[in-house]
Amino acid sequence: MDFRAAADLDNEKRAHVLEIIDRLRDLGIGETVPLPQLVVVGDQSSGKSSLLEGLTGMSFPIASDLCTRFATQIVLRRAHHDDAAARITIIPGPGTPLDDELDNRLRSFQRTLVADQFGSEEFGQICDEAAEFMGLPGPNSKDIESIGKRFSDDTLKIELSGPDQHHLSVVDVPGLFHNPTKYQTAEDRVIIRNLIQSYITDKRTIILRVGETLT
Repeated sequence: MDFRAAADLDNEKRAHVLEIIDRLRDLGIGETVPLPQLVVVGDQSSGKSSLLEGLTGMSFPIASDLCTRFATQIVLRRAHHDDAAARITIIPGPGTPLDDELDNRLRSFQRTLVADQFGSEEFGQICDEAAEFMGLPGPNSKDIESIGKRFSDDTLKIELSGPDQHHLSVVDVPGLFHNPTKYQTAEDRVIIRNLIQSYITDKRTIILRVGETLT
C-alpha cells in the first residue's frame, strides 16, 4: 500500500468535514446516523499493527497475554507547532448502561501529552489506564479468567496534532481469535465479532482488511 496517498487527505475542505464527523461521533450521533469512517479489521497477530503504524506513523504497543480489548480511534490533525499535542479521551459505547455516573466517569478520562513525548511506552500506559476505567483487567490483574468483562465496546480516542500530521481518522477494532483460552473465551469471541459487525455493516465504513478474517 502506498501511504503517500494520505497526502490527498490534507485538502482543507476535507479536513473540515473530518472534524465535523469526529465531533458528531463524540456526541454519540453515530449510533443513530451513519458516519463515514475508516476501520482496520484482522485476526490477532495478522499484521494490523504494521498497517496502522504505516497509516498513522505511531508505534502500537503489543500486549503479551491479551491483545486489544476495545476499539481505538486515531485522529490525526495538522496544526501549528505550538499546538502540537496528544489528547486522549474515552467515548462510551452503545452497550454502556444508562447510568449518568458511569457515563460521566468514562468521559472524565482525559489525558494531554506533548506530541513528541507520546511513544509506544506512553501509548501502552494509556491503554492500561483506559482499560481500568472501562472495567477491564489491567496488566497486573490476577485470575483474569474469573473476571466477567474482558472486552468493551467503549472507544479510546487518541487525537494527535502537529505540523507534520496528515488529516486522517482511523479505527482499530479488537483482533479476532479462533482458539479460546482462559484469557479469551468463546463468549469473548462472540463479543468481538458483534463489535466488528457493528462497524463493517455500516454502509459508510471503509474497511481495511488484514489477512483472511472475513472469508
